Amino acid sequence: MSRRLALGIALTAGGVLLSGCANINTELSTLKPVAGDKVTGLNIAVNDVLSAHDVPILVAPVCTFGTDAYSCSGTTVSGQRIEATASGAEAETMTVTVGKRELYSGPIAAVLTKAGRR
Repeated sequence: MSRRLALGIALTAGGVLLSGCANINTELSTLKPVAGDKVTGLNIAVNDVLSAHDVPILVAPVCTFGTDAYSCSGTTVSGQRIEATASGAEAETMTVTVGKRELYSGPIAAVLTKAGRR
């Protein structure tokens, strides 16, 4: 094998390896903001409350952040609205209702901690 061919193969292999590392780093950096995301924690806590109360879910609640509050909405199998709210960008408490019945009002962290112990 000629030196030029060997050098070409080595450079190509090195480029492939480096581009693979770059893609992995990009993928990891896009996941970092999601890991501690308040809206994700709220969504998990809402689902934990619904599960603890055996609420039959047709459409799972989806949480979003507006100007200064979080809101979540979904639907039960019987057509009742599932709603949850939390105030402020660093929301610490939430209220979860199904129809007109309040299932939970309190700290989000308490729900996540309790679910983590099960």
